[in-house]
Amino acid sequence: MEPHFRILLGWSSTVLALLTSSYLLGYALTLTIWGFIVDRVGSGRTLLYGLTLASISTITFSISTGPFEAILSRFLVGIGSASVYVSMVSMVNRVFNDRVRGFMLGVSNAGGIIGAFQHLPSTLHFPF
Repeated sequence: MEPHFRILLGWSSTVLALLTSSYLLGYALTLTIWGFIVDRVGSGRTLLYGLTLASISTITFSISTGPFEAILSRFLVGIGSASVYVSMVSMVNRVFNDRVRGFMLGVSNAGGIIGAFQHLPSTLHFPF
């Protein structure tokens, strides 16, 4: 898919790598910060802040006109998405008892990953 986007957008492989990595960088750098915020203001408000940031950044990404805007937007989406994960772990920990907590964390994580597959381009074909 990388050659397709290089041709479509006219961006180098380096820019495309930065675009993909910027999400993970924003996510990884802010997980502990969001954990601190969850401890201070609660998981519900933290989830609201992060979803707002991720939503606005996703819209900004979709209308970006150059690589810098796109990379910055994806970085901000990663920051917002990190709040969702930390808030979800906090909520699951609070709601479920020790007997099912691990299972519910697994279900919650699997749901997020399965949801990500909904956004694959329709040109991709699975082997099964």
